[in-house]
This record gives sequence, C-alpha cells and structure tokens, in this order.
Amino acid sequence: MALGKGPAIKIKDRASISHRKVVEMLEQAAQKSGVSYQKEVLTFGGTNAAVLQRTKEGIPSATLSIPTRYVHSPSETVCLDDVEGAVKLLASFVNLELEF
Repeated sequence: MALGKGPAIKIKDRASISHRKVVEMLEQAAQKSGVSYQKEVLTFGGTNAAVLQRTKEGIPSATLSIPTRYVHSPSETVCLDDVEGAVKLLASFVNLELEF
C-alpha cells in the first residue's frame, strides 16, 4: 500500500477473506464521503477479522487498514491524510443502511 493514497480496504489476508458485501459497503461509504481508497491483498499476516468470521455462524466482516511504512517498529510511519480519510470513511460507513 502507498502512503498518501487513502485507507486500504482489505480483500484478503493470510487468515481471512473479507465478506464481499462488507467490502462493497466500505467502497460505497468511501465514494459517498469523497475519500480515496486502495484495495489490499496481504499475502502474510492477518487481523482479528478472521476470528469474527469463525464465531458461531460467522460475522460478516472486512478490515480497513491505514497504510504504514516500517510497521511494528519504533519508526512506524503513516500519512495523516490516510488516517483522517479512514475516520471519515468509517463515519460514513456506520450511517449506511445494512443490506444483508
């Protein structure tokens, strides 16, 4: 992911595959709020979304990431615009009507 190009909507990682409808809703929220976004496929690592997907019958889930350079290090770096874009996108997302 590139810094400064918006938050990243994760399509999959090593532990989970994002629910298609949740991804579509995140994209809709980004477009509605005017936030640029990236799509992310991570071939290593994972997030807590995997646990949600495996809870009982499964919880439709996806991950919104903030692109980070030098992740998990003392010099971890993000772009403030990406962080603010993620907040704006999520605020728009929670106001969408669920379509499941």
